[in-house]
Amino acid sequence: DYLSEIARKVVRQEDFYGTYVSPKWSLSGDMLVTLSSDAVEHHVDIIRLHDGSLVERVTAGMRTADYDNLTFGSGTVSWAPDGHTIAFVAKKGPKDIILLWDLYQKELNQTLTFDNLEIIEGLAWDPDSRHLAFVGTGYGQGDIYTVDVSTGELTQITSTPQRDDFPAWSPDGTQLAFSSKHNHQFDIKVYDLEA
Repeated sequence: DYLSEIARKVVRQEDFYGTYVSPKWSLSGDMLVTLSSDAVEHHVDIIRLHDGSLVERVTAGMRTADYDNLTFGSGTVSWAPDGHTIAFVAKKGPKDIILLWDLYQKELNQTLTFDNLEIIEGLAWDPDSRHLAFVGTGYGQGDIYTVDVSTGELTQITSTPQRDDFPAWSPDGTQLAFSSKHNHQFDIKVYDLEA
């Protein structure tokens, strides 16, 4: 296939039934965290790049105790820039929640829940790994939010009848760029968090 000519396959060849999506780089650049499926269950996995081996199945043993099932989609897993925390989205009842997994302690250290949001996607860490930006959908409207991961304090950034998507932090963490739909077209907007 054409992709074999321009890109290298990371996951091992014998993993015939495995599906891997939404990769995010580790701080060191030698691993990826990814959503995976083995045709039975969904997982959050850390994969070593040089040989495609499974370093850690982050969600091993978690499913029934901590969430109902993983939300398998774009931007529903993200590795913090400090390399310490992996955030991922899961369903608990009818709503999405954000789970924070501590890479060093090898345990789930926090669950973030939001009363008025049904769907969460597009996770993006700020440069200092203290806030997450994301797209939250509640009452049929998708807007940009930030959450302070230490306090759980939620801040709504946008509130438009159109879809806002793909949040991205500036390198200094003072601004958020995102796509915003207006008059049936997407445009890029920048929100100044210090204003």
